[in-house]
Amino acid sequence: MGTKSKFIGPVKTVVFGVLCIFIACMIWLNIEKNPFNELALIIRNTQTTTGYLVDTIEHESERSVYEVGVYIYRLPDGSEYKTSKENPLGESKKNEEIEYLSSNPAISRIKGDGCTSVLEWLLRKVGASTLLLVIFLMPGLYLLRDGIQNIKKLRANN
Repeated sequence: MGTKSKFIGPVKTVVFGVLCIFIACMIWLNIEKNPFNELALIIRNTQTTTGYLVDTIEHESERSVYEVGVYIYRLPDGSEYKTSKENPLGESKKNEEIEYLSSNPAISRIKGDGCTSVLEWLLRKVGASTLLLVIFLMPGLYLLRDGIQNIKKLRANN
């Protein structure tokens, strides 16, 4: 058995570990969206305007049926942006107050949604989501560490 063939198993383990880490990060980002946008809405200067319901999209999960209301809001300069909100089925309001960053109006949320203080953001977004991320990352980190250790052992024996 050649030297190169000894490394195939550990290298596969490292590659699979990196793939698991990448997938874990993508799942976390999909769940959390961008937590820093919400932090920016908490600590930076926000403006408010009225958003108008333009569409509702019905979603079905294992536990319930809900809808996502899509809102368009216009800025004083005439530019338009979209935001959305999950609601129980049939409860999307025709108008909602929208908070947006004056420096980047594409970052927005329905007023009253999300965290209201930095402490709440730290607990909900950083605390809980970091725990979730760690749980998702553990298998990949274990595989990565195991593969690297096996590669080091094989190199030391050669």
